[in-house]
Amino acid sequence: READRVIVTVEDNGPGIPKSQLNMVAQRFYRISGQEVEGSGLGLSIVTEAAKKLGFGFTLSDCSRYPSGLTAQIVIPLS
Repeated sequence: READRVIVTVEDNGPGIPKSQLNMVAQRFYRISGQEVEGSGLGLSIVTEAAKKLGFGFTLSDCSRYPSGLTAQIVIPLS
């Protein structure tokens, strides 16, 4: 909790997302080329739209704690 908001941060040490594609992965059906993971590319777009509709902030960035990885952060205003 930080003043008038709650910040939820999730970090991992996986392969991460190339910086050039961080903004694109939140688009519906977008998939990073060369990935062998199953899915249709909807997960991050659903989170992005849900956060927007609820008035929350949602960001993705490189993980600073690990050599590779991803940080996802949701900011929930308390007022």
